[in-house]
Amino acid sequence: MRRKTAQGFTLIELMVVLAIIGILMAVILPQMLKSKYQAHYSACTGNERNIAAALENYWLENDHKYPDNLPILYTSGFGKKMVCPANPQKTDYGYGANNVEKTYTIWCSTRHLSGAGLIPEGMPEYDNTQGLIQK
Repeated sequence: MRRKTAQGFTLIELMVVLAIIGILMAVILPQMLKSKYQAHYSACTGNERNIAAALENYWLENDHKYPDNLPILYTSGFGKKMVCPANPQKTDYGYGANNVEKTYTIWCSTRHLSGAGLIPEGMPEYDNTQGLIQK
């Protein structure tokens, strides 16, 4: 007697496999998005700190005055132009200086998303008197 062998998977087996894949994707996708948002936020704050270090070097080399704008900083050889990785328009960071009070502020014009609340939502700012400010 010959036994009949199955040639493929049943519909139920295929549906179970698809359900398992769907459940795994539902668990993994939010974690991947959180990592992406965290990476953008960390890179943005790191860029602000690098710009702040370049501003301090400029201040030391230029009679204790800050530049009027960031392109002057870049063309003077104190760092390179940086843009926020979360910014799709790739615009420059915002910058304001007060040479009388010897203060400056650097800000990101891109609203950072929280990625399910694990990182601060908003636009990070760096102030030379207060450090990193999360708004």
